[in-house]
Amino acid sequence: MKRTIFIICLVLFVNGCLLAQKYGSVTIKAGTSVKDYFPVAERYLYPNFTAGKGYFKNGIIIPCLFNFNVISDLIPRIMLKTKTL
Repeated sequence: MKRTIFIICLVLFVNGCLLAQKYGSVTIKAGTSVKDYFPVAERYLYPNFTAGKGYFKNGIIIPCLFNFNVISDLIPRIMLKTKTL
């Protein structure tokens, strides 16, 4: 009985995870940028940039705002003092 309940819960959980993924094809015309086809809300993993510290190789520590760009797999940062991206 416990095994049956476990299997049912497992199937429902896996099904819920699969439904959380959005499926759809996007055709991007030649000569255009990929970011033109996705709104900012879909480009970034989080809705807002998160405050953190940027540690550079030369030892400088600067407070920045971070987020994760899902399309380019990069972490853009906004420097708080200069407001650059």
